[in-house]
Amino acid sequence: MSRECKDLISKLLEKDPDKRISGTEAIKHPWFELKEQQHEDKKLTTVVAERIRRYQRQDTLQREALHVLMRTIDQDDPEVIRLRQVFD
Repeated sequence: MSRECKDLISKLLEKDPDKRISGTEAIKHPWFELKEQQHEDKKLTTVVAERIRRYQRQDTLQREALHVLMRTIDQDDPEVIRLRQVFD
C-alpha cells in the first residue's frame, strides 16, 4: 500500500469529526492524482470517489463498527482476501 494511500485512509478514519477530511478534500488528496497518473482508465477514480461518498453517508455507529472491524482483522487472511474480491 502506498504512502499516499495510507495517508488518505488515516485521514478518512480520523475519529474526531472536526479533524476528519471531507469527501471533497478526500477527492483532492494526492493519492487520487497518483492513481490517475498510473491508470488511464478514469473509472477507477470514479468508483473510489463514489465509495467515499457512500462511506460519508453512513451513520456514526456504522462507521465506528467498520473501524473496529478494520483494526481487528488480519489483512492477509485468505478469507479477508476472498471477501475483498467479492465486494470490489
